[in-house]
This record gives sequence, C-alpha cells and structure tokens, in this order.
Amino acid sequence: MAIRRNLGSNVEPSSGPATWWVNAPTGAPAIPNDTNGDRTDMQYLLMIYTDEAIDDAMTEAEMGSLLEGYGRFGAELEAAGVEHSGERLRPVATATSVRQREGEFTLTDGPFAETKEQLGGFYIIDAGSLDEAVEWAKKIPSVAHGTIEVRPVWQMGEDMLDTTDGAERPTEQSAG
Repeated sequence: MAIRRNLGSNVEPSSGPATWWVNAPTGAPAIPNDTNGDRTDMQYLLMIYTDEAIDDAMTEAEMGSLLEGYGRFGAELEAAGVEHSGERLRPVATATSVRQREGEFTLTDGPFAETKEQLGGFYIIDAGSLDEAVEWAKKIPSVAHGTIEVRPVWQMGEDMLDTTDGAERPTEQSAG
C-alpha cells in the first residue's frame, strides 16, 4: 500500500488571502506579491531541531515568550507573502518509524535515530536564493537553543534522475 501526501500545486497558506500557483514550464512557484509576474523563487524547507529536554525544562514564562516569538515570525512571513506552510510537531515519543528490508515492513516506536536534537517543526517558504532562506532561518526563535536546517525542495517535475546536488551554497560562511 502506497502512502502519498499531496501538497499540490495550489496550496493556500494557513491564513491570509493569498493563493499559490505553479508555473507550468519550471514547476517554480509564482509569488503572489509579484506585480509583474516574472519572479519565480525556489521553495525551501526550514527544519527546526531542538532538544526536547530543554523545551520541557522551560518555565511557563519562557515558553510563552518563545511562542510569542513564533507568532511574530509567522506574521512576518505572512506579510512578506513567502510562507507556504509551517507546523509544530508532537514530541518525538509519539513518532513511528517505518522501514522496509527485503520486502518486510518494520514499525518502530520513536524516531529513526537517537539524537540530541529532534525535529520539532518546519516551515516551507519561497525564497529567491539560499542566502534569503538562511536570513529567514536566522529569525526562527528556536535558533537560539537549537538548529535550523535549510534545504531546497526538489519539486516534482524537476529532473528526478539528476544525481548532482545542484545545490547553491550560502555566500556567508559564518553563523553570525
């Protein structure tokens, strides 16, 4: 049985009036705020990794401040018209990992690997470059105690057999 999650080419943000379109020839999303219709950006996945033990140890005031920061960040993404989606994930203890080896499926409670930081949420955004996506990642509140991984989305319809990474590298080499 195949499991497929269709994000589709007409994705509406969680709030706001914008609708997202896909340009047929390239698969790149057209930006709703683009007035002349010639800007096409790449989608980037911003993955938020934190140590759940640190999150669990936060006081109510600290967690409230963190969540307020996420509210401001979400509003900024929406105002810029770059957010496709973003979600917070339940704790890693609620995860189930699925593997197939030699035709047999195995389900395991918990994450695939034990790590100090766990994937706690994500955003999918439009950005004109990796540098722009990194600038957005720097604004995610959990960057202060976690890691934000920025990865380009490989759009369906792109050459899926191309094994070169085609990766753009950020121009800024320092973390600051």
